[in-house]
Amino acid sequence: YKNSFLTLIKSVVKSKNEFDYFSFADQDDVWERDKILSAVILLEKNKNHKFRLYYTGLTFVDENLNVLKVKDESRTLVTFGAEIVRHSISGATAVFSYNLGKMAVLYDDSFNIKDGHDSFVFRLNAAIGGVFLRDEVNYIKFRRHSANTSSATSGLTYKIKNELKRSNKSETETAFFLQKYFIDILNPKTANDISALLNYRTGIFNKFKLLTNKHFRRESWIMNMLFIYLSLIHIS
Repeated sequence: YKNSFLTLIKSVVKSKNEFDYFSFADQDDVWERDKILSAVILLEKNKNHKFRLYYTGLTFVDENLNVLKVKDESRTLVTFGAEIVRHSISGATAVFSYNLGKMAVLYDDSFNIKDGHDSFVFRLNAAIGGVFLRDEVNYIKFRRHSANTSSATSGLTYKIKNELKRSNKSETETAFFLQKYFIDILNPKTANDISALLNYRTGIFNKFKLLTNKHFRRESWIMNMLFIYLSLIHIS
């Protein structure tokens, strides 16, 4: 499903129409009236940044829009390393600058990276020095069906099992992609982190460097422990 969103972005970029922003939309989500207006106001206030990505928390609801859980993103880290450990902010809340969307589809290899469209765009924005803009107000009602892939409303045991099954090497694929195409605009810290991620399998010392690199941390100890475990067994 990632490529369907990227294909839409690429079609807009190729059309050369003068659009300022992109936003991901799932067909069964419910947007509050002021979602786009609030996003654009905040994005416009930060026009000094070429790459901008706006996001919020969201409200999980059932098929009848009864509230199940409110997801707060106020503590969520959105650095490049944190995004590699685990992307968790819903793409349904994101609105981002045209320039960021253009960069996401500049090279066809982006379509070959596994994982979701949202994780790819978030990681790209973090890597190339984009700014993240969090709105404290929640404007999305995210429907949870029995077939939904999100585990955010499930129990801890289910979440851990799901994380162990979902590993798809997208982290290293994204790192390789960024190093190949964007090395000239990566800041030195991100470039070093990418090298650490790509080289961790080449020896015990390099693996130790990755596991002790504090940039690869999330605010959740569970996510951090899973990242360390997956790195140790060569899955991530």
